[in-house]
Amino acid sequence: MNVLSRCARAALAVVAVGFFSETVAHAATTLTLSDTPLWTAKTGDAAYPFLANDSLARGVTFNPHTGNLIVASRTGGAGTGGLGVHVLNGQTGAVLGTFNVSGITGGTFSGSMVGVADDGAIYVSNLTTGSSTSPLKVYKWASESAALTTSGNTAPTTVYNGDPTGGVAGARFGDSFDVRGSGSTTKIILGNRNAVGAGSSVALLTPSDATAATFGAQHITNDVASAHISVAFGSDTEYWTRVNSNGNLRKVSITGGNSVNTVGGFATTQVPLGVDVANSLLGIVDYSVVDPKRPTVSLYDISDPAAPTLVTTRSAVAVTTGTGNANSNGVGSVDFGSFNGNHVLYAMGTNNGIVAYSVVVAPEPASLALVLAPAAMLLGRRRRR
Repeated sequence: MNVLSRCARAALAVVAVGFFSETVAHAATTLTLSDTPLWTAKTGDAAYPFLANDSLARGVTFNPHTGNLIVASRTGGAGTGGLGVHVLNGQTGAVLGTFNVSGITGGTFSGSMVGVADDGAIYVSNLTTGSSTSPLKVYKWASESAALTTSGNTAPTTVYNGDPTGGVAGARFGDSFDVRGSGSTTKIILGNRNAVGAGSSVALLTPSDATAATFGAQHITNDVASAHISVAFGSDTEYWTRVNSNGNLRKVSITGGNSVNTVGGFATTQVPLGVDVANSLLGIVDYSVVDPKRPTVSLYDISDPAAPTLVTTRSAVAVTTGTGNANSNGVGSVDFGSFNGNHVLYAMGTNNGIVAYSVVVAPEPASLALVLAPAAMLLGRRRRR
């Protein structure tokens, strides 16, 4: 009986520890956001004169070649309509400089959104509320160093100037923007915010030459049945999108225009989004300021795109006074970046500054300790015999 008892305990200990080890291994791959921001760039802070409560700062993007964050704003800049493209240290938020924005003109807003390609080229789009009469424009700098006024001081080149719809009235582009690939394989996607006339659609821009000096456009309709306020590539052939007229998050085929995945349950105010394809993560800003809610950013695991899992939610408010400013346009940006082994989510809820959160391994769930304790006790008894 005693021998059998020892064998049974040993077997149970092996099973329990094996189960625990497998569970820990799985848990160690679960990523979440740090409890507090890595840094914030606050609306109303004199250090960030381009961040104000005026709905004019809408675009941020991480530059993997420098580890910096690039911000597009139309507050206080030297360009047309106050446009400025600013560079912030991705680790600290310190302002490092601004781009040469000479020659950026036209559109409802001369500059609105910004993105970085895999080769380090930086692209900025204007915003047009009717591309058939006021063309969509996209500008390019070869690199961050070439663009900074303190180094290369090079003005951008115009790589696209036209109407992606081919004459359909009422198409609005420039509220959403994402860039993927490099050189001749670069892809730029812009959502059409006005589904009236041009229908639910996106513009896909691709290079017309090997050096990506000029781009052509495709106007691709889809089954989203509403306007696109945010878009982010999920792959070369798919993108994620949100609108503020319903609670659906969609992953859409670029070529087919059909929704590959449709997931309900999102607030209509959860709109600006960004995707970390490599780690299967999606970040999304909820711009609501209705009491007791304040602007937030949520992290989702999209390993199963048919059933995204909410990981955590953090504050997206970075203001010097008050608890959050209204964002009636529902605009902003989310992007992910890495430097020195640190992974970071950057979120801009327009009028509420920028927050940067570290993406970290989730702490061990308390329930796992309940598995470990009996296993440890059994092993201890086994060793004492």
